[in-house]
Amino acid sequence: MANQDRPTTDGFKAPDPEELNSLLPAYEVMQLVAFGGTGAIYLARQKSLDRNIALKVLPREFGKDSVFRERFEAEAKAMARLRHPNLIGVHDFGEAGGYLYLTMDFVDGKSLSHSARGKAIAQLTAAHVVLGICEGLSHAHKAGIVHRDIKPANILIGSDRKPRIGDFGLALDTDANEGTGLDHGTPGYAGPEVMQDPSQTSKRSDVYAVGVILYELLTGELPGSRFSPPSRTTAQDVDARFDKIIRRAIHPAPGMRFADAGEMASKLKPLLDSLSGKGSGGLAIPRESEGSAKLNTEDELEEADERAFQQNETLAAMAANESRRYDRQIAVKVLIIAILLMSLLWVWSAYNRRKEEAARDEAAAKRLKEAEDLRGPVYPWENLRRAPSPPPSPGSVTAGITPQPRELTLYALQNQLVQGQRSRFPEGTWDLSDDRKAYFVRSAMSWSKAGKFAEAYGAHLVTLRSPEDRSALISKLPEGKTTWLGGGMTGGGTWGWVDGSISPLSSPAEASGRFLAMSGSGTIRAVPGKSEYPFFLVWRLDGSNPGSTTAQFERFKLSIDQRRPVFPPGTVTSGGRHYLVVERRTGWTKARDFARETSGHLAIPGSQAEHDYLKSLLATALREEDAAWLGGQFARGAWRWVTSEPWAFTAWAPKPAAMLDEADSALCLQNGTEAGWDNLDPGTELPAFIIEWSKDQFGEKEPQPEPSEAWKTVRVQCTVSLETTRKKFLKLLMDNGAGMRTELEKWYNGLALQDRGRQFRAYTQAKAKVTEDGRINEEGRFPPLPAEIASVCNARLRDQRNLDQEYASLMEKARATYVRKMEELLLAGQRERQFTAIRAIEGELQVTRDVQSFVDHFEITGE
Repeated sequence: MANQDRPTTDGFKAPDPEELNSLLPAYEVMQLVAFGGTGAIYLARQKSLDRNIALKVLPREFGKDSVFRERFEAEAKAMARLRHPNLIGVHDFGEAGGYLYLTMDFVDGKSLSHSARGKAIAQLTAAHVVLGICEGLSHAHKAGIVHRDIKPANILIGSDRKPRIGDFGLALDTDANEGTGLDHGTPGYAGPEVMQDPSQTSKRSDVYAVGVILYELLTGELPGSRFSPPSRTTAQDVDARFDKIIRRAIHPAPGMRFADAGEMASKLKPLLDSLSGKGSGGLAIPRESEGSAKLNTEDELEEADERAFQQNETLAAMAANESRRYDRQIAVKVLIIAILLMSLLWVWSAYNRRKEEAARDEAAAKRLKEAEDLRGPVYPWENLRRAPSPPPSPGSVTAGITPQPRELTLYALQNQLVQGQRSRFPEGTWDLSDDRKAYFVRSAMSWSKAGKFAEAYGAHLVTLRSPEDRSALISKLPEGKTTWLGGGMTGGGTWGWVDGSISPLSSPAEASGRFLAMSGSGTIRAVPGKSEYPFFLVWRLDGSNPGSTTAQFERFKLSIDQRRPVFPPGTVTSGGRHYLVVERRTGWTKARDFARETSGHLAIPGSQAEHDYLKSLLATALREEDAAWLGGQFARGAWRWVTSEPWAFTAWAPKPAAMLDEADSALCLQNGTEAGWDNLDPGTELPAFIIEWSKDQFGEKEPQPEPSEAWKTVRVQCTVSLETTRKKFLKLLMDNGAGMRTELEKWYNGLALQDRGRQFRAYTQAKAKVTEDGRINEEGRFPPLPAEIASVCNARLRDQRNLDQEYASLMEKARATYVRKMEELLLAGQRERQFTAIRAIEGELQVTRDVQSFVDHFEITGE
């Protein structure tokens, strides 16, 4: 596949070093290292600095092409601005005698392709190498530069054993050993979107190539059409944590990959630290285990006809042996045709298989619902006693990481879905109701990222209108999984949905965070937003998206105009102030303007209590060491709040930035163990900002009258009843969990010694399912246990669910009793025309309209 934008270079003859010495007097060109039809690389010495450099010379035809010349100069300048230990630096470029040339770092080493081709490298070494590649790429990505052709031949391993990336798209591939080079990638390393449309190349395309390299280093081979986790290969014993990283990096849909190389590095580094032990730095190659090849950078014994080039093989892996390339062109073309035919076969087979799976899923869901109606919910350990599923037939095609047919994938339909077109949906979409379609996304994300992902495809996170919606989602949710819902706190102890729906299901059973999630049993809880769960997308068939960020804030503005604000999900209330963490990467000025547009302002922690509250709020939303903008700015020689309130309190981090009095600084709140204030350039794009709506912003509230004696009596009676019920429930919950622990210990201690070894892992995992408060954690998979103890655990889990239902029923009964008595007092007040008391009782009835608000209002903790 030729690049139509580049000139042809048939018959290119590399100039002699003597010719270049006359054209470039500032350099001493010592030796031709390698060359191909599209360029030549020389070892040279820069006379002024007395240092070795690599000189890359392109054919004269390239210099005659004005389009290529402009691109060459622009990319050379961009690369020259990059300085990173994992990048091959560009020093200079120019033209001499009609030749375009570059001068680059001289790397004393070999290409990764030469050092590791066809070998399974020890996982610790592979992680070191790929982390270095990620860090170098991350530096380029931050500068807006995409490599476009990451592959082992473009990675050099220097004598210091650090990987360094070269050839940032400045010329076509010149390594014949790496396959046919494309302007936007090499087959095997280029993402599916690049192979279909080179204009789709992005940072995520580079991430795909790095993921392939990591897979290749761990297994000694490229990933096939069906993804086989490295931990399951026979090449070596690979840590299973690599599987998740690689699977995400080489996902066929770019939107499901890491956003850039920096994000991939952040996931890889903790794994590397746990493998190598704390304190290992640089690329210190560890002792290799048997069965794994060592990543070698020393000169090796070669055939006699190659020995003349051994000492200067530094950049040989980045230039083409053009004669070999032409000799093998026919074979390469045949191989490409064969791959295309196999891909077409896979597409057709996968399409038919998915249609069959959809029919089976629908039938299975119907059978499951009928079975549940007869015998109640399915418990996690019951599946262990069922017969295993039959193996697939030899002729079936198993889905892997190869992309689906273009017209059926979520990624391919993105533009249509965002524009509101609802004629086609991705394979696997199902009817949630007459006016809504739903689609399950298996990748786990935080609530904010899941919402952004949904909006990027014209959808919003699923909301529940009725119990039927909940049943439908349970039937589609994989066993042991928890899914995000499109709902959360909306201030003042209330809960709401992102699409503005009103539903009694919006109040969770328990609340440890701001956003709603549902387990496979149908239990709805509020959890921290930085938790990661899969989720359902929902599309409205009328093409609208009432759950988009814009729609949420438009409804909020309308509610403000009506003096009855309904805050967006995720809003919390403390001390009469409402706060919302907006996870949107932006600078301080844009964050300030956005807050003003919502009739609020950037948060102002004016006291220690307010600072501590915002710090705890941020900890539930952001990752360690992230930060969010606050409403402070250094202006006119002093720090000032955006509301002009007095600057009377500070909470600087232990290690704030220097020059706190420097002009044009803005205030942010750091997250993490050393949380505190810091100042940054307002143009810095932080991942979040905090909006505050003040308590007196929406009009002064009338002072609440003192409750009557009758009201006080009713309230005291209700409080005592609630506290008693809560304490009893917590004790029963603790006893149930402790009983499960005791029964597990009794079963395990009664096993024979040889059986204990086999069952130890399942025993410890099952025991760990019981938390400190006695609750049996239903999230995630349950360990495989023998039938005799599995039935006992299921019984305990069943008892816990019964306790939850009984507790919820008692709370609702107490609420109904309280409401009935308050309504009696309301009637009495109306008869006696006590208007102040009437307004107070109506307010009390409003804040006790559902169970969660009722419990929050009475502040029942059970402690």
